[in-house]
This record gives sequence, structure tokens and C-alpha cells, in this order.
Amino acid sequence: MRNKAKYAKIVNICFIQAFFLLTTGCGFNKGSSMSFEDVPNQLEKSQCPPISHEQTIEWNEEFKANKLTCTVNTKITLMPSAPLAKVEIDPFTIYEIRKYAGYFFGSESILIDTIPYSESVNLKAGQVAALQADENSFIFQKDLNSIIQLENWVLRGNGYPGEPKGTKLNNVIISKKAAIDELDKIIAELDIQNCTLSSAVKARQISAQNEILSEGWYISYYLSVSEKLKPLDIFYTSGSGDMIFSKENSTGAPWLPQRIDCYIDEHGIQYFRFLNRIRLIHVEETESLLPFDKIKQIFKNLINTGYSHFESNRPEDQPYIKEVFLTTCTVSSNTSANSTTVVPIWVALISNQYYDDNYFDPYFIAVNAVTGAREIVEVKNNAEGAWK
Repeated sequence: MRNKAKYAKIVNICFIQAFFLLTTGCGFNKGSSMSFEDVPNQLEKSQCPPISHEQTIEWNEEFKANKLTCTVNTKITLMPSAPLAKVEIDPFTIYEIRKYAGYFFGSESILIDTIPYSESVNLKAGQVAALQADENSFIFQKDLNSIIQLENWVLRGNGYPGEPKGTKLNNVIISKKAAIDELDKIIAELDIQNCTLSSAVKARQISAQNEILSEGWYISYYLSVSEKLKPLDIFYTSGSGDMIFSKENSTGAPWLPQRIDCYIDEHGIQYFRFLNRIRLIHVEETESLLPFDKIKQIFKNLINTGYSHFESNRPEDQPYIKEVFLTTCTVSSNTSANSTTVVPIWVALISNQYYDDNYFDPYFIAVNAVTGAREIVEVKNNAEGAWK
């Protein structure tokens, strides 16, 4: 039988994710602070001949990770440059909250005198909707008494009591493209900037009595400072998974990257959440990226270190790297509580047979593409501080 403590940890992650869906955002914070003005100094220390154009390479290798063997067989896109940016928090005004509320509630009468605002609203159609808003969040849910479940949660079993493991959502009427197009239209009409699609997965809406109300798509958009880079949205990961690293101090900015989450079915928007709006102050491209051979060695060293505590050598525990890609993340800033720096990072998504068989999200390591330092992840709860 698998280690009970580890199984309890994974089950706890699932419950945290369910709560996290309604209440939180997520972001990266580096163990040591960095300001945008410090970045050129960091770059000078890691100068190397840049590649001249975008390239696709393959990484095929097996290497030891303590008692385990890690396998990697993946294609990787190398870029000649990557963005550095400075962003700052951009609080919602009461006028914008009224604008958003008017967009989703239409002709329904909503009076918002002040923020924070949190009220249920009786709709003409007979539903009881919910609206919650403050300077950093706008959350609309059309049916207050329903919950939303992503398909991978349902696949794990007990989406409602007694529902079997492996249950798929096969009754989605609206197409994935139509759902994304609808949210793209909303984002354009609300003039929301600096975000890009991070995920579109099947989901469903169920009542408190476990009645399936609809099946549709749960679509997420995440902070973006470059259209050419795929975002890493850690909501769709299992953190560092089985790996354990020594605790490091974090001096991150006290706010999280911008994100949008939306549930859409054939009847339209049922849930919409916009968190932590940011303003892009400055962006530039840097060619001073570490050679990828060095990044590979850093990943191998980190994976070996992360598994140094792990005693199992069972086949289902052997890790493999699913994907490696270049993206960006926010790092801590010591210059302002309201602004922070965005830097390029390499990300390795990792899984194993046990995670795959139980429909768990992959875990990951993030490495600064300029300095080679591991980027530390913190998941913060908007209302109650930080998950540790």
C-alpha cells in the first residue's frame, strides 16, 4: 500500500484546490528580492552568446534522482530572447465594478454604493445570483447555490458521493472553440489587458443536492507580458509534488498575478472571476539567457535534490518530465509594495504513473532563465494569508 501520509497529502491538495477555485489567485515569489533596476546587473553576470533564431530541440535522457530514475523525452522550443517587465497593481474603482456588474446582470437592478461589496441577487429568471467585489476582485456567479467541478476532479472519483472513479464529462454541448470565443469577446468588451489563455478544460455545474445542472468549459486566462510565451498557471499543477526542498525565506510582493476564470455552458456565462488586475509599466527583451545545457543540468540537480528524502523505488513512483517550456513569472521587489518585476523562467512539468493513474495534475520546477536560480512558489489566499 502506498505511504498513507503521502496519500493524505494528495487528498488534502484536492480539497485545497476546490476551495482555491473560489477564493484565491497564485503567483511566484523569489527567495531574494529583485527590483527592475537590479535586472541589468543580474544579466551582466550571465552573459552568453544568444541563439540567433527560434529553435526546436529534443531532450531524450534518463538520469538518477536519488533511488529513482527520471526519464525525459520531449521537444523544447528555444527562444533568442525573452521579456523582462515591470508591472504594478491596478485596483478596481467603484465605477468599474458597476460597469462589470451591469455587463453581467444586464437589466437586473443592482445598487452598488461602496466596495467591498458582497450580496446575493434575486434574478427575474428565479435564480439567486452572487456578486462579490473589492479593489482586487470581481466575482459573479449566476446560481449561488451551485458548485463547479473540473473534469479531472470528477475523474478522481466521488465528485458527488458514490460517483465512480474515471467518470468523464460526455454531455458538453457548447464547443471548446465557441466557449473560448465567447470569453475572448467579453474580455475585449470589458477592455481587459495583459492576459492570455492558460487553460480550457471540461467542467460541470452541480446543485447542493448533487443534481448535474450543466456541463461546459472552465476557461482560465493568466497574466501575460508576451504573446509568444505559454503561461504557467499553477492552479493546474500539484506544486512541487513528491519533491521536498529546504525552506527558504520569501520576500515577495503582497499580491498575486492577474487571472480570469470563467465557466461557460450552452446557456452562457455561469461564473466569472477577475482577480488582481495589473498595469504594465515597462517591458523589454533580453538576449542574456543561460545556455539550455546549463538549464538542463540545473533541472537534473534540483530533481535529484528534491527526491533525496524519497525511499521508494516502485515503478509507479519513477518520475518523468512531461514538458519543458520558457515562460515568465513575477519575482519579489524591494522597491515598492505595489509594483514588481516579471522575469523569464524555464519550467519543467513532472509526473509519474501514480499521478497519471489517479488523474492528479503534474508537479513542476521553475528556474530563472537568466540567473539559474530556482523560483519559489507561494500560493496565497486573498482573505486569509498564505498557504504554506
